[in-house]
Amino acid sequence: MESALDILYKTYKVKEYLIKDYRYWTWSIRPAQCTLGASIVCMKRPVPTFADALPEEMAELAIVGKDLETTLRKTFVYEKMNWLALMMVDQQVHFHVVPRYSAKKEFAGVSWEDPGWPKLAVLAGQNKLGDSPDTNPDIVAKVISAVKANL
Repeated sequence: MESALDILYKTYKVKEYLIKDYRYWTWSIRPAQCTLGASIVCMKRPVPTFADALPEEMAELAIVGKDLETTLRKTFVYEKMNWLALMMVDQQVHFHVVPRYSAKKEFAGVSWEDPGWPKLAVLAGQNKLGDSPDTNPDIVAKVISAVKANL
């Protein structure tokens, strides 16, 4: 039986869409780009609840957050950043990190909108550019490339 961590890694293509691998966390681009640059930050060991995180893991999360927010601001010039730790389906500590935009962004030949602005982020998004729930992999590859160029 697969662990919650394995399922999360598979669902969000954590290894394929990896931006940076830390000691305790990974930062990857979300396969379904609800907004431009939407990411997943995931703990690397099985941790079902936030209360189970260790102090050293939390200390590193501050570094991950600084790297992610600085890099995405430089890459896409977002206005706000939402860190969502929902864990309703995936019983593993992780964050959906959603850059927020008040106006359309043009990137990779796509007009990106933030349908929830200025309220809650819409994780399902309106920017699904393929036949699956995920954004077209070619577009995601361009997002990854742009982010890594500014890391």
